[in-house]
Amino acid sequence: MSDALLVPLIIVAFLIVFPLMWFAIVTLTMKVAGMSRTVDTTPIGEKITTLGTGSARIRGMNFGSTLTVDRYERGYLLRIPKIFGGGKMVVPDEEIVGVRPGRGIGRQAVMELRSGRTIRFFGKLAKVVDTGAA
Repeated sequence: MSDALLVPLIIVAFLIVFPLMWFAIVTLTMKVAGMSRTVDTTPIGEKITTLGTGSARIRGMNFGSTLTVDRYERGYLLRIPKIFGGGKMVVPDEEIVGVRPGRGIGRQAVMELRSGRTIRFFGKLAKVVDTGAA
């Protein structure tokens, strides 16, 4: 195969394969973290404020500077941008056992859930989730 044909073929293959791989990876990451594209926020009431955007680890999946936390009357809504899957997760207040400081380098807050799972927030999100206010 000549080089004149090989380069366009590689470009076309990349334009087809990359979006498919991106979609598969962000969908898998979102599902492993327990997120869904559509969630019912009725049980947690009305939105009060957006606490901020930052980093977190949910079920072993890292969301570096992409997770937005919204405070609702009776819980939190965790969401990621659509380009990263558009996943959302509702965390009702009654599901939260407590929030404790995390161990390690930098500011961390660990939200412990009744299910035994934890959500670890880093940096500025750790501060606002720990206090519950922006």
